Amino acid sequence: MQRSTILYINFTSLIATIFINYFLNTGIINGNTVKAVSDRYENMFTPADYAFGIWGVIYFLLTIHFIYCFYLLKKNDGQAKIIEKVGLLFAVTSLINCLWIYFWLQDFIGICLLLMVILLYVLTTMLTRITPKKGPTTLKKLLTTTPFTLYGGWVCVAMISNVAAFLVKLGWKHTMEDAVWTGLLIIIAGIINILLSWRYRAIAFGLAGAWGLSAVAINNLDNNYTVSVIGILTAIAILSTCFYIGTRKLTSTQSALQTN
Repeated sequence: MQRSTILYINFTSLIATIFINYFLNTGIINGNTVKAVSDRYENMFTPADYAFGIWGVIYFLLTIHFIYCFYLLKKNDGQAKIIEKVGLLFAVTSLINCLWIYFWLQDFIGICLLLMVILLYVLTTMLTRITPKKGPTTLKKLLTTTPFTLYGGWVCVAMISNVAAFLVKLGWKHTMEDAVWTGLLIIIAGIINILLSWRYRAIAFGLAGAWGLSAVAINNLDNNYTVSVIGILTAIAILSTCFYIGTRKLTSTQSALQTN
């Protein structure tokens, strides 16, 4: 398939996803909104409301990415090969995204969890294709990869949140106190985030995870100090990993410049 065709399909799927998410979240399905359904399955892992503003950042960066890819394609720049690497996987993520919000508003939380797992798998598959294994970090690389790494990092946290909501829906009773159980979920989310950030050398992946987990901590400040402390410490651990990745990238860039 030609690069231009792939790019048009992916960009169209992004615009459609933004529109569908906005339209379906108006209450057209059973009068539900994403927040209304989320409140129905309230649990201690739920992030503070402001955290979901990251979707705006993700969609904005994805839009910039595709506009930049159109520019690369027009200039016949070598970096345009990123279009082939992404392929139609992005269109698949868009489809999953739309299906998720539809089933969430229909109160099919179990299906939403399955979709979230698939979404993270597709995103990490995409990252495997596009993340450079070697070489210095450049502005071009940031423009072509950062939107997807940020997306993946947020989905990583959202997936664990979906697990918590699904367990509440099932009425699952665990032997641990809610604070201990939530702390365990935070640590699991943190470990997954750190491992994937390290695997893809993706600072944005970790930043999204730290953003989400710190929002969980803030949301519990008035309810449970223990959960807040665990959330903040886990976010700090993720940020420390990001800092280390960043210093390694900087060293690599400086070495490359000296070699040249």
